[in-house]
Amino acid sequence: MTLAGRRPCGVSLLVMLLLMHCSCAKSGMSPFQGSKTKPEYLILSDEQADELFRGIRSSNADIGVTQQFFKDNSFYFKRVQALRQESRVACIAFYESRAERERLGMLVMKLRGDDLVETMSGILWLTPRNPSFPNEIEGPRVTSSSTMSLSAWWSCVFNSIGMQYPLRCRDYNPDIPSDKVACLEESYGLPMVYVWFRHCY
Repeated sequence: MTLAGRRPCGVSLLVMLLLMHCSCAKSGMSPFQGSKTKPEYLILSDEQADELFRGIRSSNADIGVTQQFFKDNSFYFKRVQALRQESRVACIAFYESRAERERLGMLVMKLRGDDLVETMSGILWLTPRNPSFPNEIEGPRVTSSSTMSLSAWWSCVFNSIGMQYPLRCRDYNPDIPSDKVACLEESYGLPMVYVWFRHCY
């Protein structure tokens, strides 16, 4: 086939690819929704995540112990994020102090279906010397299969994105954990629970 004969084939291929791209965009497909080889995931809305967390608290006595731990340290529930992929569920509850912004309470949970299989909880604060690996007030001793500390979990989440998503945000204090979480989410464009699920679950 001559070069002149090949050119229409190349044009046809480009048109076909363009039409495929447009049809995906119209259908609402997103590269974050998975593919035929990977099960799709769902980031729960704030209302859905709250409902999920209420269910976890009501059916797991250990969560009540953890809640009391935060209250005893003057930390109060702020918000919750959750993500579901088939039977796997990732959930993060955030706790903050009204008196100080330098520390952040976190309760990290893994579930299989309705069963709580792993928890990590504690109060973190950062130091200018090593903000990637925080200091930690350990949470209550509750039943868990987790072998990772909350500090190690935090480091995994932030180190996993590395130079791909550098944290460059306005009005961002890298020594304040809640600021660092907000900047992570702004830089990545998705909630912290997704970054955890994608890189460190």
